Amino acid sequence: MEQTRRQWWVGDDRQPSFPHSPHIQLCLFHHMTNIIYSMYIHRFQEQYNNLMMMMMMKIILAGWRGCVNSETESSRAMGGLSSSSSSCCRHRLLLLLSSLCWLMSIMSMSNALLAEEKESLREDVRRMFYHAYDNYMLHAFPHDELKPLSQTFTDSLGELGNLKQLEHLTYTYDGSALTLIESLSSLAIMGNNTEFKKAVLWLGENLSFDKDVRVNVFECNIRLLGGLISAHLLAKESPSSIMSGGYADQLLLLAEDLGQRLLPAFNTPTGIPYAWINLKHGVRVNETTETSTSGCGSLILEMGALTRLTGDPRFEVAALNALRRLWSMRSSLDLMGTTLDVATGQWIEHSSGIGAGVDSFYEYLVKAYILFGSEEYWQMFHRAYLATQQHFRHGPWYHEADMRTGRATHWQFTSLQAFWPAVQVSQLNCECNNNSCL
Repeated sequence: MEQTRRQWWVGDDRQPSFPHSPHIQLCLFHHMTNIIYSMYIHRFQEQYNNLMMMMMMKIILAGWRGCVNSETESSRAMGGLSSSSSSCCRHRLLLLLSSLCWLMSIMSMSNALLAEEKESLREDVRRMFYHAYDNYMLHAFPHDELKPLSQTFTDSLGELGNLKQLEHLTYTYDGSALTLIESLSSLAIMGNNTEFKKAVLWLGENLSFDKDVRVNVFECNIRLLGGLISAHLLAKESPSSIMSGGYADQLLLLAEDLGQRLLPAFNTPTGIPYAWINLKHGVRVNETTETSTSGCGSLILEMGALTRLTGDPRFEVAALNALRRLWSMRSSLDLMGTTLDVATGQWIEHSSGIGAGVDSFYEYLVKAYILFGSEEYWQMFHRAYLATQQHFRHGPWYHEADMRTGRATHWQFTSLQAFWPAVQVSQLNCECNNNSCL
């Protein structure tokens, strides 16, 4: 048996040779090319740090597999491989292996350079984060945000939307440590467990949302509620390392309290929430009924997660009902407007695009599908996405259009459209996972 196995690979001249059976030769060559192709392409796709290398490799291997396929057809027609075909197979395999060795050597050099560049960029990000975080803690904490030029603070959560109507501005509001809450996940990811624990303990002992302040529901949801939930999940994931000494769900308790204070905003004839609410007293009398598509359509991630973490269905039910009602208001072109009335369910501004006032509506649909797995979110997103591609896209750019006709209305490009490529990548990944990759 050993002698037979040896003869498969070593001839009389001690040079590599193929087995004598033409069918085994062909099978072996097929298997080797398939294994090498699958193994290395999979490795490149996992790392995908050099797209050009991956493209070159695919071209080389696709070319050799094409040769093998043609060789297969020839062998079938001739009843087997001839000696010249066997020699050709050997040379092709050796050339393939040498090409792969060349690619791997270049890949190794590329990896080394890339690792060095990554480390440099990582340190740049770390320095920038701590420059901002340390100065906030020094000059603004526990207020909402730092004013860097004057080295003072702003309680922006209470000021947002209220500066033009000073009667709505509560002067007793002294901040909710907004920047600290938004920084928690970054502290954990950067491995600063000491500062993370210190922040969690402070928030658990000192922060209260029982404040007489009119706030924007959307901003509170994505910044305060989202910040608390994400940090809670990180703390629960590895409490022994991040929160040495134990974690008592302080952040989740704060998130649940905040979520309950936001729920009265959903008490409208349409179920679409008011844009504004007082954290202590609820919706004020004669509150504006105007809101934006992004403002009422970007609540499902945080509210859905809060329901799953607390077991209280009210949060997800409220956000999902609002989203469904909003989706039912789309035009026959599957387009949304920008602003609407939460009392009447009528559109106020029919012109829209992928920028301000609508942007996160698309983002939250695809993320909700990824997070919760409900096909309903995917169907909404997919139809909305196709509509934007058909009616908003102009070459590589996107303009605004009337939701009723699809006719262009505004041609400017805005900074809030910059998120769109990330949504497109998420959409492509979802399609691939659904086995419908283009």
